[in-house]
Amino acid sequence: MYVKLYGAHLSGIEGQIVEVEVDIAPGLPQFDIVGLPGTALKESKERVRSAIRNSGYQFPTKRITVNLAPAHVRKEGSFFDLAVALAILIADGQVELPQKVSKQLSRLLVIGELALDGTTRKSEGIYPLLLSAKQEGFTHIFLPVENAAEAQFIEGVRPVLIKNLKHLLQMLHAPEKWGRPVDKVAQLRVKVGDGPFVSTAEQKVENKHMELFEDIIGQEHVKRACEIAAAGFHHMLMVGPPGSGKTMLARRLISALPPLTEREWVEVAKVHSVAGMWGDDSYMGKHRLFRAPHHTITTTGMLGGGNPVKPGEISLAHHGVLFLDEFLEFKRSVIEALREPLEMRHVTITRHHQRYTFPACFLLVIALNPCPCGYYGYETEKNPCTCTATQIERYRAKLSGPIIDRIDLQVEVPLLSYDEIVGADVPQSDSYSTSNIRCRVEQALAFKQERTNSDKPNGLLTAQEVKAICQLSREAEVFMREVFEYHQLSMRGYHKILKVARTIADLNEHELIVEEDIAEAVGYRLGK
Repeated sequence: MYVKLYGAHLSGIEGQIVEVEVDIAPGLPQFDIVGLPGTALKESKERVRSAIRNSGYQFPTKRITVNLAPAHVRKEGSFFDLAVALAILIADGQVELPQKVSKQLSRLLVIGELALDGTTRKSEGIYPLLLSAKQEGFTHIFLPVENAAEAQFIEGVRPVLIKNLKHLLQMLHAPEKWGRPVDKVAQLRVKVGDGPFVSTAEQKVENKHMELFEDIIGQEHVKRACEIAAAGFHHMLMVGPPGSGKTMLARRLISALPPLTEREWVEVAKVHSVAGMWGDDSYMGKHRLFRAPHHTITTTGMLGGGNPVKPGEISLAHHGVLFLDEFLEFKRSVIEALREPLEMRHVTITRHHQRYTFPACFLLVIALNPCPCGYYGYETEKNPCTCTATQIERYRAKLSGPIIDRIDLQVEVPLLSYDEIVGADVPQSDSYSTSNIRCRVEQALAFKQERTNSDKPNGLLTAQEVKAICQLSREAEVFMREVFEYHQLSMRGYHKILKVARTIADLNEHELIVEEDIAEAVGYRLGK
């Protein structure tokens, strides 16, 4: 007997619907799965066999063929256990579905991994599968109860949560129970068009744990650079000796960034679902993510890959901050591998004749010391620089021209003097407090939205958009020409300065980029 059900698998971070066809015919006992199954899928045969037996049913001693279509696409993961087991029982005649349910099989999606005793287990990457099911018009989705949290964020489909194989069969005979479970988190979350997510409970939690700029003494020029980076999504480089506050400043940058829009949140949620990080509540609110991988990370860990293919750190930082501390201690191959993602804002990985594309639109923040010991140019009697000229040259050679050319803001973070530290006890101006920085960033974004009717950050503008949006006053044009010719800028360098200047002009609410906006942008670009 022949039966066709529907399952799904992952291709990168996108879900793809798969037809699960099962044919049972007389002959010597044989169980084959065809349609380019991966290793985990080939092992599904033993899980399904044991799950059927331990659920009180008989595993057919006949020739069983399972086909997963389309056959030319490789399928990875354990998403098909539940669908295969159900199809085998129906095809063998051990289970007979009600007529009403049989007519709806083309609109039902079955996803889930089975344990040997027939219970369901949590699967990674369910959220993108649910999104694809919604787009394809599926009305009900049967999935493990452990994945209930991901199902709460999908509107338009009804998830039916399954505990085990027996429970699945019971639910199929009781379609009146196919309701949508209620979740308090889903009730609290409110969607406003393409605007940010708003949740009172989440906001309280995030504010409680947020690190603030006012915790940092001095360094106002760096805080200003962080403000510009947040307003325009500009990459930033900080150079300074150990203990100057580079890491503290980078960690607080996340609090100045605008909240995620609904579209951005969906993209971030898809990446984290595939990475198996849905249980991490850090991204469930409206604020962006901060990722700080260790300098011993491999190229695969940074870009993504492995078997099965998983997103790397640059994708986990999608729409957030990727902070690389001690940047020149990273492997040269890892540093150079960042070139293309910084430009393309995605990474494509080829494995087993398949192409996987992961988003990688992140704000890169780099922190490094001026030399291996960290004190070149900041020597004191107690902390002299012990590096030779050769060591310094070799150390700085890792920071290649192409990488530097992709960094918008370059700032120095010096050590504070005794008077600056002691003066912190005196009440200071709160001009660069977190609330004021965020307020100015929001005002700049609103000014840009009104001026261009676009919410695309200045740091992500294309060359054509730069020409159309980054309009200069007459004095600024003359000054920009002088800067270009004196410093012999590349085309990328020229565009980077214009993008930063446009962000500064938005912060200053200038319709045209004026000379002072260009001057500040040049100072950040060429100040080293």
